[in-house]
Amino acid sequence: MFHLRAKVIGRSGGRSAGGAVAYRAGSTIAAASIAYRAGESLTDPASGRVFDYRAKGRLDANGYGVLHKEIMAPEGSPAWAYDLQGLVNKVEATEKRKDAQLFRELEVSLPRELSLEDQKALVRAFVERTCVREGMVAAIFIHNERASDGGDNPHAHVLLTMRSIGPEGFGAKRREWNAAARVQDWREAWAQYANEFLLAHGHAPRLDHRSHQERGLDVEPDNYIGPTKGRNFDGVVVAHRQAERTAGKARNLQKVSLDPQWVLDQITRTQSTFTERDVAKFIHRYTAVTNQDGRFAELLAKVMQSPDLQKLAEAEGQKPARFTTRAMLAVETDLKATAERLAGRATSVVLTEDLAGLTPEQAKAAKAILSGRDLVALHGLAGTGKTHLLAEIAEVYAKAGHRVRGAALSGIVARSLGDAAHVPSQTIASLLRDLERERPFQPLSRGDVLIIDEAGMIGSRQLAKVLEHAERVGAKVVLVGDTQQLQAIEAGGAFRTIVKRHGAAELSTIQRQRHGWQRQASSDLARGAVPEALAAYRAQGSFHPSPTSSGAMEALIDRWHADRSAGQSQVILAHRRTETQALNRLARAKLRAEGLLGREVDVTVMVMEEENGEVSPRAVTRSFATGDRMLFTRNDKALGVQNGSLGTITSLTRQGAFRVRLDDGREVAFDSTRYSYLEQGYAMTVHKAQGATVDRAYVLAGEMFDAHMAYVALTRHRERVDVFYNRTDLPTDAKLMRTLARDRTKDTSIDYAFPIVMEADLPRVPPGVVTSGPINGDWALLRGQEPSIVRDIGLGIGE
Repeated sequence: MFHLRAKVIGRSGGRSAGGAVAYRAGSTIAAASIAYRAGESLTDPASGRVFDYRAKGRLDANGYGVLHKEIMAPEGSPAWAYDLQGLVNKVEATEKRKDAQLFRELEVSLPRELSLEDQKALVRAFVERTCVREGMVAAIFIHNERASDGGDNPHAHVLLTMRSIGPEGFGAKRREWNAAARVQDWREAWAQYANEFLLAHGHAPRLDHRSHQERGLDVEPDNYIGPTKGRNFDGVVVAHRQAERTAGKARNLQKVSLDPQWVLDQITRTQSTFTERDVAKFIHRYTAVTNQDGRFAELLAKVMQSPDLQKLAEAEGQKPARFTTRAMLAVETDLKATAERLAGRATSVVLTEDLAGLTPEQAKAAKAILSGRDLVALHGLAGTGKTHLLAEIAEVYAKAGHRVRGAALSGIVARSLGDAAHVPSQTIASLLRDLERERPFQPLSRGDVLIIDEAGMIGSRQLAKVLEHAERVGAKVVLVGDTQQLQAIEAGGAFRTIVKRHGAAELSTIQRQRHGWQRQASSDLARGAVPEALAAYRAQGSFHPSPTSSGAMEALIDRWHADRSAGQSQVILAHRRTETQALNRLARAKLRAEGLLGREVDVTVMVMEEENGEVSPRAVTRSFATGDRMLFTRNDKALGVQNGSLGTITSLTRQGAFRVRLDDGREVAFDSTRYSYLEQGYAMTVHKAQGATVDRAYVLAGEMFDAHMAYVALTRHRERVDVFYNRTDLPTDAKLMRTLARDRTKDTSIDYAFPIVMEADLPRVPPGVVTSGPINGDWALLRGQEPSIVRDIGLGIGE
């Protein structure tokens, strides 16, 4: 059961610092002078009364009592900060007010599954990252007592100073530490760290800092009694053992039976519209009830008769019928209305001719964005220099007095945007948290410009929240993306819909590829002419079939290894994580045989693994060595890495202490017990590679590829790309072409519920004023196109 409670210990509460600390430490504190300075009636300083709780500190026959105590402080702190009595004395001496706040206490429950040593390591990791690094001194006391169920109740009291500390002692009070959002950050961080430790030691993650209401659950909270074997992820039980998987599907079956709306909620997490077949696939997958079972038709009928189900206007000739939910339709209807209001408002118009360093096409797009309304889009094909253009736009806005910020779905793209445009950038998830809390500073205000990169990967719900906030405060939003690249992970192709309705500045001159025929192929991929692009690469000998899957992987690694001597940058791409892991093993074997890797060290790391089509985090053992390529798979601000950061291991101890030189030139050092989201970094998924540029790319294509994945995979290179595949999954050239040309464009509910505004219906404006519509050629004539027929939309959970 998750438990983290924060409270302030102050003199107004009738406590001296000594009394509070003595209770938690289970030791004797000479508190006469402390009580005198507190000015409280609780203690008579003249009597020399002592707060003596040593009895509490002694362990009883059951092992209950104070198990551990220590003090953590920032590097360079005075010696007295590490002495309990000295720390208390200084705190009392520093605070003069009779109602002063002395300490902040965090009380957290510790996972019973972990040993005491692991519990201590967990608390240290949490406190060091979230408290000590910010300047707090932390006194940690781990207790154990009998729980209501008869088991153990291990927990920790963490007393934190209200002032930051330095070599000279305490500084000013940090008022921002009192913000309510700070507690929410601690709750979220504690759940993350505790779950990581559980997974790293073979247990399923079970802690969620959110309330049941925040998680959208309508069940009564349950008290934690013992170790669990699974966790609840987005309402779908993710199993770690087959027995629990069976039990989980039984629970899901009950959910479907009692609440058909639950099915619709889960489906619309990843897609805005769906068919009856999608509902049937979901029921089968998550309940194991097949269409031969008599219950199947009954369950399907219950869902399809839900009052929240909304049938959409059918596109001409489109079968089968498509549906959405009333809630999803409301989100996307509001998104449409907000976008229209922003696109009709201009609060951040900048007119400039000073755009040196841009191509004529880039300069035209820049002027359109700078002089445009409060919602503008840049539709740029892969390799057209979008990042360079954004850096120029950000500089012009900054010179004009506008604050510019950046955001992207992934941390690696956000960092790339921030580095290139020299603006503070963050992930969309982080931005939304800041917008919700209005912290750490006002995230957006009037006249600000927010640039969102890779906007095509952002779902309707996320984008709706951002646009609503921008409209409310008077900020401008610049959406940047490519509708043909990888689609949004969450429900809704919002960027595509906005581009169709409001137009976009266009970048179509590809610069990344060095050969003209490759640039033409990239252009063909971008406009959906996949067969033409593939034919061009086939003619150049870029496709390599093998009889088996293992043969295709070995052929890919052989080509990758042969090209290493050229000294060019390389990337290996595949769709599935299991494929990237197998390719990593083969690549390392080649390097090991040449003596290019150091001593092997087995490290427990957190990876995402697939089991029967479901993906969940697991603690596994990976071998690393000096000289290995490493992929970081989770954002960590303190460490300075993002999900997708790559580097080379320069030093590695047997205890798992790493030193890694990142590809951007920085060097980071960390212990795998503190950061464990690591993977061997020779191969990565296509999703992680969007936005990357290398000299040579090696692609393992498979039956799960589609046109969007092919577009990204075949446009990462400057010099050459080679595609490897097996004849078992793709037995004929026709099947290969059909697979790589498969259109899985995500739609939105409003593509069907509302007519698309046609160009002839749009109001015209005087020359020289750039709006969100196509005027004088400054905007691509994208608005007014009919929505594409979606030929193959899946649940994102496999066929």
